[in-house]
Amino acid sequence: MFRSIRPVIVMVLTLVVTGIATNAAAQNQYRRWLDDGKTFTCSAVPGPAVEILLSNQDIEFNNLPADAQWIARYYDRGIQVHVGGPFTVEQTSGTHNYASFLETIPGGFPARFDFRMETLINGHVVYLSTLTADCTGTTTAPLPVTITNLDTAGIGIPSASSTGLGLLAFAVVVLGYVLLRRAVA
Repeated sequence: MFRSIRPVIVMVLTLVVTGIATNAAAQNQYRRWLDDGKTFTCSAVPGPAVEILLSNQDIEFNNLPADAQWIARYYDRGIQVHVGGPFTVEQTSGTHNYASFLETIPGGFPARFDFRMETLINGHVVYLSTLTADCTGTTTAPLPVTITNLDTAGIGIPSASSTGLGLLAFAVVVLGYVLLRRAVA
């Protein structure tokens, strides 16, 4: 009975090891916020609304394949309000300077804006970079943004476009488990 289950076990282990090796090779590959002293200001505007002005959108790249992609997500007060992409990366390594950015959030203070970039390689999110600006009132001087970076290459988070492949891999693992349970029983 164990001979019939061995090929299934070998197949599942091969899928797991292949997935780990693929993810490990992609570590330290990103399109992320450049931590170059970015600041933001907050002001109340009629509506009521809060305007958050970022000083720049400068980014950095590291060790990306030419076909890597990225997705932009805006969150106002923790609610996703925009998704852009996926876009092909502008370059594979180095830095790129972009102008300031203005986000208008309906309602009054306090207001929080999160601008997240997801780096994708082969349809998998390998890096998350989030810029956060928290406003408690109108600012009289620029405040520093908070940048949070997370290398997800070893985790293997699928993007929305590759979720079907992730579900297929999950189904294969579940099938292997079911077959293993039947063989042992």
